[in-house]
Amino acid sequence: MLPEHTPMESSTGHQRVDYHLLKVQAEMINQIAQVTRGTLVLNELLPTIANQLHQILQVSGCLMFPTHDDPPPMATHQVSFPITQSVESTAEPCLIEVFRNLFQSYHSWLAQGKPLIIPESEGKLPPELRQLTYPCDLRAIMMVPLLHGQSCLGSITLYQCDHEREWRIQEIAFIREIADHFAIALTHQELQQLYQKQSQELKQKESALKVSEARNRALLEAIPDVIFRVNRDGFYLDWKAAKENPVLFLTDNCIGKHLHNCLPTEVAGLIWEHVEIALESDVMQVIESPVRQDGKLRYFEARIVKSGLDEVAVIVQDITERIEARLTLAQVNDALEVRVQQRTAALRKANQALKGEIIERQKAEEQLRQSEERFRNVVEISSNWMWEMDENAVYTYASPKIWDLLGYEPSEVVGKTPFDLMSQEEAKRVMEILASFTVLKHPFSNLENTRIHKNSQLVVLETSGVPIFDRLGKFCGYRGVDRDITKRKETEVEIINALAKEKQLGELKSRFITMTSHEFRTPLTTIFSSAELLEHYGNKWSECKKNNHLHRIQNMVQHMTRILNDILLIGKVEAGKIELQLKPIDLESFCTDLIYKIQLNDRNEHTIKFTYSLENFEKKLGSNHGKNNAASSFLSARPYMDEKLLRQILDNLLSNALKYSPKGSTVEIKLTCSANQAIFKISDQGIGIPEEDQGLLFETFHRGTNVGTITGTGLGLAIVKKCLDIYEGQIDLESEVTVGTTFTVTLPIYYLLSN
Repeated sequence: MLPEHTPMESSTGHQRVDYHLLKVQAEMINQIAQVTRGTLVLNELLPTIANQLHQILQVSGCLMFPTHDDPPPMATHQVSFPITQSVESTAEPCLIEVFRNLFQSYHSWLAQGKPLIIPESEGKLPPELRQLTYPCDLRAIMMVPLLHGQSCLGSITLYQCDHEREWRIQEIAFIREIADHFAIALTHQELQQLYQKQSQELKQKESALKVSEARNRALLEAIPDVIFRVNRDGFYLDWKAAKENPVLFLTDNCIGKHLHNCLPTEVAGLIWEHVEIALESDVMQVIESPVRQDGKLRYFEARIVKSGLDEVAVIVQDITERIEARLTLAQVNDALEVRVQQRTAALRKANQALKGEIIERQKAEEQLRQSEERFRNVVEISSNWMWEMDENAVYTYASPKIWDLLGYEPSEVVGKTPFDLMSQEEAKRVMEILASFTVLKHPFSNLENTRIHKNSQLVVLETSGVPIFDRLGKFCGYRGVDRDITKRKETEVEIINALAKEKQLGELKSRFITMTSHEFRTPLTTIFSSAELLEHYGNKWSECKKNNHLHRIQNMVQHMTRILNDILLIGKVEAGKIELQLKPIDLESFCTDLIYKIQLNDRNEHTIKFTYSLENFEKKLGSNHGKNNAASSFLSARPYMDEKLLRQILDNLLSNALKYSPKGSTVEIKLTCSANQAIFKISDQGIGIPEEDQGLLFETFHRGTNVGTITGTGLGLAIVKKCLDIYEGQIDLESEVTVGTTFTVTLPIYYLLSN
């Protein structure tokens, strides 16, 4: 912000100053003069002078602004000043900014050597400055320029705060004198610094010039050719001789002479002509020309380049060997051209032959492509999986058919081995087989192996492969095909099972024929014999004797009827014509009646011991029902069972126990009933069942190998098993030969509760 007032111009040149100020002024001028003489450093003297001015004039502060750059014409532009303050006072930042603005704003005024005095008289500080410096309470400013010639090098600024101050003429004169000597010292310092800088630059240029001269001298010495300088008029200015065998002889006597006086006329004219061209065009000229020397024809090359305003440098080089080599090369090229023509003719013939070979090769490649395409089509449409593997049994190729066989993409299989797609046992088996072929590098075929499909199903493959060898005969692996034979293997298993079943049926038929021939022949013989005896002797026999024979006939008929019923029962069961029919039954009474009838048929040759027990119903049902009346309900309820099936089961088991036990032995039957099942345990002391027969014991018409002459049909246990299957029951066997047999039958029972 610029103060709105006019600086006061004081005429102090002829005014007197008091003795004290003159003495101090002389001391300060002497100190400043020492800077000019070089005994003091200006930057060190500035703080001292600022402090002395502050103390002598009794002001609030003294600031010195030395600057070497003229400020720009715009007053708003800020200039950075190195500020020196008196030690005893420190100006506020706002004051420093005000002084900078004043210096820039009144630079043209100060450059005329006029001091800036604020206020001019007994008036007060302008309102603008007072507002800016309000925190510092600034009252008065005196800014004296550091002027030397037409340059303003800075200013000495004194200011007063806290109270009013009027600047005396003696004080202004005193400060102006100090400022003038400081300006001289600053100018002297600048000139000295400029001199030192220029001296340093001159030394650097001289050093660089010496280096350049040495480099150029070395380059000239390294060049083996003749070098000379010629002006525009064709006169020699300087020259450097060639190191050896110069093609153009020059001497020191040539300097100042014309080209025609030192060189052959045709050579001199040619060089002079191109000297003019080089000077006018500023482009290097290159000429070649022959010259006869010592009776021999030699060739030189001259390079003419502008080296000054009206002069050129000419470098002359002997190119005789180059020209001779060029001529020799031309001759060689001519000879080579002839050979090339000959070779071209030969190549033309070879190309024609090669063209024919190329056509044949293209045909072969086309045939190969068609063959590969046919092979690819065969691979893609084939139901078999084509593959290749390396010497480590790692797949390197897999045809797309693997997707149909094993559910894998070809990329999923490449990098794996066949054993990665097998179970551990199968992998071990196949690995041993393949190892035997790999060692001998032999082909293999029809190797059956089981792979694991991606969906975890098992797939049976038939694998065949042939070894692969490279051109050097090195074994590289196998190439082969896998065929899915899962259905074939299943068919084979079905055929084997069918054959086994057919064999079983044949054996069954044979056993049936044997059984029927044995079991029916004896009763029929007995019937026939008794009937014949009755026919011939019936009128002579007593009624008792006739009744005995009639009873024999009846028993045999019943025996045959029972056999036929057993056969029919098995047929119905296998045809699914018998269903479970539950009816209420008293198990204890049922078993007692059945045992009584069996003992009658046995004629009391064995003892049958029957025991009946009930498990703790409360224990079985208490956790489910939680009430005592639950058990009593089951105890009072009658079980529901299929009486016919139960009779078949118990009748056959008890009959077998009696049949295969010695007379007088005991057969024991234990019945245990629980809440949901009935357990029948039938034990005998008979011949027992061999271990090898126990697995086939429930097959139709099968009999133990140790039955000897004991008659039987082999249908009893088969009927028991089929009845149990209908009943969804279970039978367990414990037997030891010559000790006895125990059958445990478990059947589900049902109760109909009254409520």
